[in-house]
Amino acid sequence: MRSNPSCYNVQQPVTSRMCFSTKALGDPPDVKKLPIGKQTIRKVLEENCAYADKTGFAERLITSSTEHYFLSRPRRFGKSLFLDTLKEILEGNKELFKGCHIYNGDYNWEKYPVIYLDFSQISNRTPESFEIGINEALEKIARSQKVSIIGSSPQALLSSLV
Repeated sequence: MRSNPSCYNVQQPVTSRMCFSTKALGDPPDVKKLPIGKQTIRKVLEENCAYADKTGFAERLITSSTEHYFLSRPRRFGKSLFLDTLKEILEGNKELFKGCHIYNGDYNWEKYPVIYLDFSQISNRTPESFEIGINEALEKIARSQKVSIIGSSPQALLSSLV
């Protein structure tokens, strides 16, 4: 069923085929390295790192009729990677997910505009620098989407962008 061995279906019981390693010298060639420090699904999949396929969950989340979700997980539990996975799916990047659950499913791969704010990349030393950082991030997103936005506050810019 899977053509990409780096995707493991988490909707099935975990088995011994999930091998994780830091890829030390002398490891067998079929042992995949852990995606330590990688926060984008593109890097994880393209660098053939071990990956527990959560695209089935992503598809259910995207296609359900629920209007809002609150993703609450402990630190280092894959929230950023999952949000990046959603972004790539919503941007219609089907080929990236070859071998994953969503690739062979019924998902329509329509492209949607995505507003993705990475707060780790926004200055937050003072409230003023944080506001400037948010404004710059929203303006960058607007340029990438070829949308004109107006306003001086993050609220106005985000409202204009949406």
